[in-house]
Amino acid sequence: MVTDPFAVDDIEMVFPVIEPYIERLYRCFGGYPVEEVKRLLTVRAATLHLVGDNAFFIAQWIDDKAHVLCAAAMNGHAGNWPEIMASVSDYLSKLGCKKFTFTSPRKGWSKVAEQVGFSVESVTYVKEL
Repeated sequence: MVTDPFAVDDIEMVFPVIEPYIERLYRCFGGYPVEEVKRLLTVRAATLHLVGDNAFFIAQWIDDKAHVLCAAAMNGHAGNWPEIMASVSDYLSKLGCKKFTFTSPRKGWSKVAEQVGFSVESVTYVKEL
Protein backbone atom coordinates (compact mmCIF):
# COMPACT_ATOMS: atom_id res chain seq x y z
CA MET A 1 0.00 0.00 0.00
CA VAL A 2 1.29 3.46 -0.92
CA THR A 3 0.61 6.48 1.26
CA ASP A 4 -0.59 9.81 -0.05
CA PRO A 5 2.14 12.45 0.00
CA PHE A 6 3.42 13.71 3.32
CA ALA A 7 2.38 17.27 4.08
CA VAL A 8 5.16 19.86 3.99
CA ASP A 9 4.71 20.39 7.75
CA ASP A 10 5.49 16.70 8.35
CA ILE A 11 8.73 16.61 6.32
CA GLU A 12 10.87 17.83 9.25
CA MET A 13 9.54 14.97 11.39
CA VAL A 14 9.96 12.15 8.86
CA PHE A 15 13.08 13.28 6.99
CA PRO A 16 15.55 12.00 9.62
CA VAL A 17 14.19 8.49 9.05
CA ILE A 18 14.82 8.51 5.29
CA GLU A 19 17.93 10.73 5.26
CA PRO A 20 20.50 7.90 5.68
CA TYR A 21 18.99 6.03 2.71
CA ILE A 22 19.07 9.13 0.50
CA GLU A 23 22.65 9.83 1.57
CA ARG A 24 23.69 6.25 0.72
CA LEU A 25 21.99 6.43 -2.69
CA TYR A 26 23.73 9.72 -3.47
CA ARG A 27 27.12 8.50 -2.25
CA CYS A 28 26.90 5.25 -4.24
CA PHE A 29 25.04 6.28 -7.38
CA GLY A 30 24.82 10.07 -7.62
CA GLY A 31 21.59 11.93 -8.18
CA TYR A 32 20.41 14.56 -5.74
CA PRO A 33 22.29 15.28 -2.50
CA VAL A 34 20.34 15.06 0.76
CA GLU A 35 19.99 18.83 1.13
CA GLU A 36 18.50 19.17 -2.36
CA VAL A 37 16.03 16.33 -1.79
CA LYS A 38 14.86 17.99 1.42
CA ARG A 39 14.54 21.34 -0.36
CA LEU A 40 12.49 19.78 -3.17
CA LEU A 41 10.15 18.26 -0.59
CA THR A 42 9.75 21.44 1.45
CA VAL A 43 9.01 23.62 -1.59
CA ARG A 44 6.63 20.93 -2.85
CA ALA A 45 8.63 20.32 -6.05
CA ALA A 46 8.59 16.64 -5.07
CA THR A 47 6.49 14.41 -2.84
CA LEU A 48 7.40 11.70 -0.33
CA HIS A 49 5.42 8.46 -0.13
CA LEU A 50 5.77 5.33 1.98
CA VAL A 51 5.26 1.94 0.34
CA GLY A 52 4.10 -0.56 2.91
CA ASP A 53 6.16 -0.39 6.07
CA ASN A 54 9.62 -0.87 4.59
CA ALA A 55 10.13 1.35 1.53
CA PHE A 56 9.66 4.89 0.28
CA PHE A 57 9.87 6.87 -2.92
CA ILE A 58 10.18 10.55 -3.77
CA ALA A 59 8.52 11.67 -6.98
CA GLN A 60 8.17 14.70 -9.18
CA TRP A 61 4.92 15.19 -11.07
CA ILE A 62 4.82 16.57 -14.60
CA ASP A 63 1.43 16.58 -16.29
CA ASP A 64 0.34 12.92 -16.32
CA LYS A 65 3.82 11.54 -15.52
CA ALA A 66 5.37 10.66 -12.17
CA HIS A 67 9.16 10.55 -12.19
CA VAL A 68 10.72 8.84 -9.19
CA LEU A 69 13.83 10.71 -8.06
CA CYS A 70 14.85 8.15 -5.47
CA ALA A 71 13.49 5.10 -3.75
CA ALA A 72 14.81 2.76 -1.11
CA ALA A 73 13.92 -0.35 0.82
CA MET A 74 14.45 0.43 4.49
CA ASN A 75 15.06 -3.22 5.33
CA GLY A 76 18.35 -3.12 3.44
CA HIS A 77 17.55 -5.31 0.46
CA ALA A 78 15.45 -5.07 -2.65
CA GLY A 79 14.14 -8.62 -2.83
CA ASN A 80 10.56 -7.39 -2.90
CA TRP A 81 11.04 -4.61 -5.49
CA PRO A 82 8.71 -6.19 -8.05
CA GLU A 83 5.91 -6.07 -5.45
CA ILE A 84 6.83 -2.51 -4.44
CA MET A 85 6.91 -1.37 -8.09
CA ALA A 86 3.50 -2.98 -8.68
CA SER A 87 2.05 -1.15 -5.65
CA VAL A 88 3.48 2.17 -6.82
CA SER A 89 2.19 1.56 -10.36
CA ASP A 90 -1.33 0.85 -9.06
CA TYR A 91 -1.25 3.96 -6.87
CA LEU A 92 -0.05 6.21 -9.70
CA SER A 93 -2.63 4.78 -12.08
CA LYS A 94 -5.42 5.62 -9.62
CA LEU A 95 -4.13 9.22 -9.61
CA GLY A 96 -4.47 9.38 -13.39
CA CYS A 97 -0.79 9.03 -14.26
CA LYS A 98 -0.09 7.68 -17.70
CA LYS A 99 3.68 7.28 -17.20
CA PHE A 100 5.88 6.14 -14.32
CA THR A 101 9.56 6.82 -14.93
CA PHE A 102 12.84 6.53 -13.06
CA THR A 103 16.51 6.63 -13.95
CA SER A 104 19.38 4.71 -12.46
CA PRO A 105 23.05 4.22 -13.26
CA ARG A 106 22.75 0.65 -11.97
CA LYS A 107 22.64 -1.81 -14.86
CA GLY A 108 20.89 -4.40 -12.68
CA TRP A 109 17.74 -2.29 -12.65
CA SER A 110 17.08 -3.07 -16.30
CA LYS A 111 16.29 -6.69 -15.39
CA VAL A 112 13.98 -5.75 -12.51
CA ALA A 113 12.32 -2.99 -14.54
CA GLU A 114 11.61 -5.28 -17.49
CA GLN A 115 10.07 -7.88 -15.17
CA VAL A 116 7.47 -5.35 -13.99
CA GLY A 117 6.62 -3.89 -17.40
CA PHE A 118 9.11 -1.05 -17.90
CA SER A 119 10.90 -0.45 -21.19
CA VAL A 120 13.87 1.78 -21.99
CA GLU A 121 12.85 5.21 -23.22
CA SER A 122 16.22 6.93 -23.03
CA VAL A 123 19.68 6.55 -21.58
CA THR A 124 21.80 9.50 -20.53
CA TYR A 125 25.58 9.42 -20.69
CA VAL A 126 27.56 12.19 -19.04
CA LYS A 127 31.19 13.20 -19.17
CA GLU A 128 32.35 15.65 -16.56
CA LEU A 129 34.87 18.13 -17.96
